[in-house]
Amino acid sequence: MAVKKLSISLDESVAERAASAAASHGVSLSAWLNAAAERAIRIEDGLAAVREWEQEHGELSAEERAWADKEIAADRELLDELASEFGGRSAAIKQGLVMLAEEHRRRRALADFMAEWVAESGPPDPDGVAAMRERHFSQR
Repeated sequence: MAVKKLSISLDESVAERAASAAASHGVSLSAWLNAAAERAIRIEDGLAAVREWEQEHGELSAEERAWADKEIAADRELLDELASEFGGRSAAIKQGLVMLAEEHRRRRALADFMAEWVAESGPPDPDGVAAMRERHFSQR
């Protein structure tokens, strides 16, 4: 990745707090400021996307905004709940990504297995699948 050196000026208190935050995360001030700028850019991009959507479809209604606020609040609540279990929000997100990747690998392996089965033996018999489902997955 190419890096462009800049000379910037920050308010003294902002510079001190940024340096402290960077140190607490174990990264350089430059890396911390880069991450902060990336977050700000993502927010700006998201706001631009909403403006573009609203230009095409009209402004979001109060109900749509309330629904979005409710969804965001629920996501934050869940993240906070998981953060206490996994040692912080970042760790909870990382664990979620690991679990999602594992599930994706399992599904891909099952799809590969089924493709191989169909190639070798033809499609599974629907009655046999139903019987297997009943035998192994029905609630007892």
